[in-house]
Amino acid sequence: MSEPTDDPFFEALRAKDPAPLLHRLREDDPVHHVAGLDLWLVTRHDDIKRLFHDPENVTGDRHA
Repeated sequence: MSEPTDDPFFEALRAKDPAPLLHRLREDDPVHHVAGLDLWLVTRHDDIKRLFHDPENVTGDRHA
């Protein structure tokens, strides 16, 4: 699977200092879809907490 060269996720992986790219994602696209991997990158702490505590969004035994 080839990675999109213009996706900020892959740019951050290649960067010596990914902090500026991650900051930009937090500001402009806090729930970012990484199409090349078909995954979602969530960059804000409050969003992550909300996702993990909502039984509609969590799979597995976390809410068993």
